[in-house]
Amino acid sequence: MIPGILSCSFISCGETETDTARDKVVFYSAAKPGIWTSQAADHEPEVTVTRVDDRKILNVNIPFTRQKDKNHYVEVIVILDLERKELKKMSFQKGRASKGAKFDFPDNFNTPVYVVMKCNKHDMWEKLVDWSE
Repeated sequence: MIPGILSCSFISCGETETDTARDKVVFYSAAKPGIWTSQAADHEPEVTVTRVDDRKILNVNIPFTRQKDKNHYVEVIVILDLERKELKKMSFQKGRASKGAKFDFPDNFNTPVYVVMKCNKHDMWEKLVDWSE
């Protein structure tokens, strides 16, 4: 466990869950947009990694937020490990345009993670980050 990183599940933080419940959650991506094909380009998280001193910063931006539509917004951005356990999370106020989020990790953290963004209109979108971004 990394100090300062949450250890609860994205699906039901602090509650018991079954694998069945977790399997029902759908994550979309540009490669697998499902019913949201026309939204894929604007909803897949844009991710860059920068280094500051002994830390890695995961910079997450969502293209559609540049439109500044108060009725279309990011609800939350979550970082999940490969087992879909929540590592970090940033929530946003309803209708508040977000330019993205930054997540801090130790420099020696190299485990791939999923960046997941929840849109209020178009479900959850994910991107796998292998830290070579």
